[in-house]
Amino acid sequence: MIKICHTPDADDAFMFHAIVNKKIKVPFEIDFCVEDIETLNKKAISMKIDVTAASVYTYFLISEKYDILSAGGSFGEGYGPIIVSKKSYNENDIKNLVIAVPGKLTTSYLIYRIFYEAKEEIEMNFQNIMDSIIRGDVDLGLLIHEGQDTYKKYGLKLVSNLYDNWSKLADNLPLPLGINIIRRDLDKKIKLEILRLIKESILYALNNKEEALKYAMKYARGNDENTILNFALKYVNLRTYDMGEDGKKSINLLLKIAQEKKLIKKGVKINII
Repeated sequence: MIKICHTPDADDAFMFHAIVNKKIKVPFEIDFCVEDIETLNKKAISMKIDVTAASVYTYFLISEKYDILSAGGSFGEGYGPIIVSKKSYNENDIKNLVIAVPGKLTTSYLIYRIFYEAKEEIEMNFQNIMDSIIRGDVDLGLLIHEGQDTYKKYGLKLVSNLYDNWSKLADNLPLPLGINIIRRDLDKKIKLEILRLIKESILYALNNKEEALKYAMKYARGNDENTILNFALKYVNLRTYDMGEDGKKSINLLLKIAQEKKLIKKGVKINII
C-alpha cells in the first residue's frame, strides 16, 4: 500500500479527483490522507508519507530523503504569495511591523525572507491570517491559496506581491511554490507508475473541469464555484502536468538565491523524476 497525501485546497483536490474517486485505473492500493501544507511538510521531514504535496522550501531541507516528481507542482506565473495589511503600509515599513505567516516551512515564507524581515513573525494556519489582520492582532499577513484573489473583498491592501520581487531576479522563470515528492528509497518502477498516475489524473481534471470542480468544492472554504475554478486553474495546468526545463531551472534558481542569502545550507542536491 502506498500512502499519498495532498492538502485540503481546491487545486490539490481538483488535481487528485480522478485518482481519489477512481476515475482512472490504479494498479495498487492507496492510503490517502488530507492535511494542511505545514502538517505535510513536517510529516515529510519525519518520512511518514510515501508521496506528498510539499513546499519547495521543505524539499531543500530533506532532499536526501525524497525525489521531486515532475508532475503535480504549483508554479506562479504572473502571481504568487502576497503581503497584505489593513492600514496603508509600504515595503519599507515591513521591518518595523508584525507579520502573520502560514508556517515557516512553506515556500511563501522562504520567498518572503529572501526579500524582507519583519520585526516579529507569528505562525498560524493560513485560513486565520486575514481575520487576524482585520482584528488588528498583526499588522501584516503573508497570504497563500485563494486569499491571493479574495483579500480586497475584506478591505485589505496590497503591500507587496512577492512574484514581482521574484520576476526581477528570475528572467521570466516561473515561481516554484509547491511540488509532489516521493520517497527516494521506493522502487523505481513504483515511482514511475505514481508519476504516470498523477499526470493522468491532471489531464482528466483539465478535460473534465466541471466534474473535478464539484469534488474540489469540498474544500471551497465558503468561496463560490467561479472563484474556486479560477484558483484551481491557476495552479493546475500544463505546467502542473510537466514542469518542463524552465520549471526545473526555477527550482534550482530559488535554491541558489536562498543559499546566497544564507537561508539554506550548501550541499543540497535536487533530483527530479
